[in-house]
Amino acid sequence: MSPHDVTVSVTPNKAVNKQSSLCENKKNIPNNVRAPEKREKCHQKKADKNNNNDQFDTSFLPESVHGEFVQAAKPFLSPVEISNLWKRVLIVHKKTKIEQSLNDVIGTVIVCL
Repeated sequence: MSPHDVTVSVTPNKAVNKQSSLCENKKNIPNNVRAPEKREKCHQKKADKNNNNDQFDTSFLPESVHGEFVQAAKPFLSPVEISNLWKRVLIVHKKTKIEQSLNDVIGTVIVCL
């Protein structure tokens, strides 16, 4: 028996067995996708944060937040969201360099809610 007869028949089988064992051990989950249990935990954390926002009412908002703005946003947003939105309104007013004061354009801001 020549060495070629033994090598040819043995080598391909080892390679096939090796490849199949490598494929069996791997799970076919892409790296960029979160596992479902992690995703559920994230949603639970967000829900908990939203529940914490409901503990406060609008009387806890700073006086710097315009009263009409608070009354208009109150049915739709939590006090924390109202405060954050008011900060955005201030940023937009400052960056756009509107010549009118914020009190003069508060009606337009409320309509945009």
